[in-house]
Amino acid sequence: MLPGAAEADHVQQSDSVKKSFAESQGFRSGKKGGNAMIQRNQSTLNFLNALADFLLVFFSYLFSAWFRLKVLNGWWENRGLSSPMILASLFYAAGLMLMLSLLGFYNSTRVKTLSWKLSTLYIGTTISIFIVTAYIFVFKIEDVSRGIIVIFYVLTLLLLGGKQVLTRYVLNQVRSGGYNIKHQLLVGTGRLSEQYQEDLGSEPELGIEVDENIGAEADLDEMLCSLEHRPDEVVIALEPEEYVHITRHISACEKNGIRYFVIPFYNDMIPEHPVFENIGRTRLINMRANRLEQMGWAVVKRGFDIFFSALGLILLSPLLLFLALGVKLSSHGPVFFKQERVGYMQKTFLMLKFRSMVVNDRSDTAWSTGGDSRRTKFGAFLRRTSMDELPQLFNVLKGDMSLVGPRPELPFFVEKFREEIPLYMVKHQVKPGITGWAQVNGYRGDTSIKKRIELDLWYIENWSLLLDLRIIFMTVPWAMMAGDRVDISRESLADVKVIVASHKPYWIPPDPLYLPVHVGAEGKQPVGSRFVPDNTGENISCKNANYCELTGLYWAWKNLDCEYLGLAHYRRHFTAFRGTNDRRDALTLDQARALFADRSLDAVFPVKRNYWIETNYQQYVHAHHKEDLDVTRVIISEKYPEYLDAFDRVMKKTDGHRFNMFIMRKELADRYCGWLFDILFELEKRLDISDYSANDKRVFGFVSERLLDVWIEADHIKYRDIPYIFLEKENWITKIANFLRRKIGKGKSGS
Repeated sequence: MLPGAAEADHVQQSDSVKKSFAESQGFRSGKKGGNAMIQRNQSTLNFLNALADFLLVFFSYLFSAWFRLKVLNGWWENRGLSSPMILASLFYAAGLMLMLSLLGFYNSTRVKTLSWKLSTLYIGTTISIFIVTAYIFVFKIEDVSRGIIVIFYVLTLLLLGGKQVLTRYVLNQVRSGGYNIKHQLLVGTGRLSEQYQEDLGSEPELGIEVDENIGAEADLDEMLCSLEHRPDEVVIALEPEEYVHITRHISACEKNGIRYFVIPFYNDMIPEHPVFENIGRTRLINMRANRLEQMGWAVVKRGFDIFFSALGLILLSPLLLFLALGVKLSSHGPVFFKQERVGYMQKTFLMLKFRSMVVNDRSDTAWSTGGDSRRTKFGAFLRRTSMDELPQLFNVLKGDMSLVGPRPELPFFVEKFREEIPLYMVKHQVKPGITGWAQVNGYRGDTSIKKRIELDLWYIENWSLLLDLRIIFMTVPWAMMAGDRVDISRESLADVKVIVASHKPYWIPPDPLYLPVHVGAEGKQPVGSRFVPDNTGENISCKNANYCELTGLYWAWKNLDCEYLGLAHYRRHFTAFRGTNDRRDALTLDQARALFADRSLDAVFPVKRNYWIETNYQQYVHAHHKEDLDVTRVIISEKYPEYLDAFDRVMKKTDGHRFNMFIMRKELADRYCGWLFDILFELEKRLDISDYSANDKRVFGFVSERLLDVWIEADHIKYRDIPYIFLEKENWITKIANFLRRKIGKGKSGS
């Protein structure tokens, strides 16, 4: 959905109950009955879901045995399909269902993502197959071949995983039609309430709607007793000063037998995986528990470190000798640089590096920077390739460090930052690493300490062996030096502001780079205190239905003062990394500043979309109305003839920038907006869109996407394309169907 479809906003906010909850739901009373029927039979549906998986696993074994013995071997002598083995496969299927149940796979919760489902399925299936394989090996069972087991394992994952993907697709379609929706009543109208509604808006596939938002002082008990259609759940999100009301609201939920959730006022301090403990009647929340406190996982990580550090030292020994010789010949002094660092549980140790600088007395109180005069030429090479860190494999083998973990800091800076940076000392609850999550995300050396600590804490709270492997893979020299990664530096302090156009409450990156703008705000209710409405100052907010996110751009053009201006979409954000859709990877202010530290760079745009088999003009005509571009060309020929050749060239290309996303110098943005809106306002006068569909009436937003490339080409803008993330699930089945419909059909030009 593009910004501007404010009529689709289902979230209502009010300080008190202004209208009946039943009235607010009356238009979907029939669907509400369908939801109630689904809820009454939830246990039956869960059982049928598990039964379907059981049958798929059983079928998977039968097919695997038949395929391996009959198709590949062409004979049936093996007893893989004997009665005992078929019976064993039934027991295995039942055991797998039990294991998945213990892992919470069949719990009736909506908040588990598809990726969690698939990863849990992979873990459960892999463990169960490993157990079966070990049993066969130990007891020397010959009735089944290893080939059957391999085919069975792969096929089971494909079938059960495919079923999950199909189920999620069907549920998304059902929920988009208003069915199987979980209706909530939200208590509280402060920051936490707004944050919760934004997070819900960013995950519409959950099928959860907040139908009423009441203040903390409202009488929840009376409201629940009087409703004809009660909410499925109540969510209590009170601010600290409102907690005098919490007991009353919880009692009201208990009295009315309704399920409720509480968002604590210290929500932002709670880690992703808190541990709850009891002492008598007292409940304790361990806010800093991590998996590495468990002996089993600690032993696994230590074994991993010992094995790979020893292997690395053996395999890299020729390289280490060469580097040592290079250091010795480059300048007077020792080969290794030993420096005291603060490690696990705040204990100090001597960290090793290849010396990259001339011997100096500032090594304990100063960072090395990019143009540091203390570096030798060979040392600069070592630093650029990160090979100066290789001797830390000895620290790992000794036990002072781990291969992966937060980077250790100098005692001088630890004492400094513990007073300045919240939660800084938490990083010392695990061993420091040669590399870490912060480093592979670009925060190395003289960069934002606050952001590094945020990433270090995320690593500690989400540690797994797979995460360590991922970080190691991202750390290899070619990955660290790849052009896809932004090298962050404090040298650039440019004032960069990216407005995020949204017509509804939605998650916005918390980084200071972003300014949320409520587009189409004219005549609409506010969507949250964080959002600036686009109907203030000089604006075209009333045109949002046809201009989409461009009403936000117009507002920023006329009313915002900054050095660099950008436009992003509430569902799409720039990122410094390819291959990610994790919202935590959204571009940061530090990364944006680093991009424009190159003063020759005018702008950044999202990576181009390539249509391959059709030109930009053909794609537009197939999807919209050819008159839009034809009239635009006439306007350009009349008002800006010097841009006509660029327009024709862009229309003949098969790729282009989309989504109206960019970050560019403000003076360039001013020039672009003046040119763009002059053309669009004239197009609005000449184009009759009265018979257009609601989607095609967004014509000026669609046309502007194509005009951006015209302006870039004609004005010879020096730009860089960077990746972007899309925060919602893409329905590829629908996208492919629409593509085929456009290609097979005649388009809309003749309609």
